Amino acid sequence: MAVAELIQHDIVPVFSEDNSLIDNKTVCNGYFSDTEKRLVVATGKGSPDSWISYFAHEYCHFLQWKNKTKAFRREVITYKGKKYFALNVFWEWVGKKKEIKDKKFLDECFKRTRDVELECERMTVDLIKKYKLPVNLSAYIKEANAYVLTYSWVRKYRRQWKADFFRKSVANRMSKKFDYDYNNPPDFFFPLIENK
Repeated sequence: MAVAELIQHDIVPVFSEDNSLIDNKTVCNGYFSDTEKRLVVATGKGSPDSWISYFAHEYCHFLQWKNKTKAFRREVITYKGKKYFALNVFWEWVGKKKEIKDKKFLDECFKRTRDVELECERMTVDLIKKYKLPVNLSAYIKEANAYVLTYSWVRKYRRQWKADFFRKSVANRMSKKFDYDYNNPPDFFFPLIENK
């Protein structure tokens, strides 16, 4: 059903046998691009049980785009009379391709980018429940919390995180609910990442 919907909207689903992918110089497990018209997931040559959560997450990014969700609509930000895509501004700044002197503008781009991910994670959990996908929901939410909170670390230190640290260590300390103040990560969080 999901693959047929992607194709119906001219999005090409790609199931890569690689263990990870590179999207915008970032190692990841999948990505959705409305400009490239692709949804790509690393399957690692494994069974769907091992990568279905990645597909579900990227599919929810597709749904955000298709349905123009609240967080997705907020990705466009007007600054000094020009429109920008918050995600692009934030990641170009992280990658040191762009300097941004206006801290309020940068923080707003960061928050809007993070909020797209948080909305997507919540949508993904709803999708997993609705279709009873073979995903450990508690583990998924813990990883999702680590992922979303990591955006604050990226904003603070202006650098990328290491791939796959979510599952290996940090996620074990996370809540099984989306109950954090994502604007103020818990005190224990940054030291967990800094030690990885």
